[in-house]
Amino acid sequence: MASRTPSPGIVVDNKYRLAERIGGGGMGYVFRAENVLAGRAVAIKFLHPELSENSELAQRFFQEAQAVNKIRHPNIVDVIDAGVGEFGPYIVMEHLEGEGVGSALTRLGRFDMECSLSTAIPVLEALDAAHRVGIIHRGQMRFEGSLAELRGLVRRVRLPAGAEFAPPPEFELWRDEEIDGVRTLALRAEPAAWDALALPPDAAFAEMSLEDRFIACVGSTVVRI
Repeated sequence: MASRTPSPGIVVDNKYRLAERIGGGGMGYVFRAENVLAGRAVAIKFLHPELSENSELAQRFFQEAQAVNKIRHPNIVDVIDAGVGEFGPYIVMEHLEGEGVGSALTRLGRFDMECSLSTAIPVLEALDAAHRVGIIHRGQMRFEGSLAELRGLVRRVRLPAGAEFAPPPEFELWRDEEIDGVRTLALRAEPAAWDALALPPDAAFAEMSLEDRFIACVGSTVVRI
């Protein structure tokens, strides 16, 4: 039997009174709530009711909470509590006050460089902390209102000695460097563009680490904002 859909005013596990819905995505909803005993504002994330009976998804959902508490970094939201109630699995997180990136972009337009860097650097610091404890997010990385896929957008191309290669206009050159004695380019393009890319003879794609893809993802987002 599927779990009920949470709604404002309901008290979860006799502890958390739901206020308005403040977010959501493919896997669930996020509500602002209040701990009725402590009077503390929190955010609660629920799995979608149709997903809550899937034990594998529920396990992944709680692994998210465990991963966050393993990192313990000031730029990553704290997980306070977790459980399974009449609305299915849920995670309780600290509620952060302030303006989201998406809202600020709507209000201000494109950020200047100082504002872009002040947005991106804390994200990079959080990613570094996650990577140091062996945690790498394998889905999508989201700045509110901006989204960059990790796979397919940025790839490395290894060029043979003496080869001349100028990327087409739809490709952005991220890096041109020598790695293990081989000239290597890091290029960014939309996924469909890669299918038509003609490489010089003996040139080949080189695998990028997930850490490199995350850095490219953040850089892509900074360019956009």
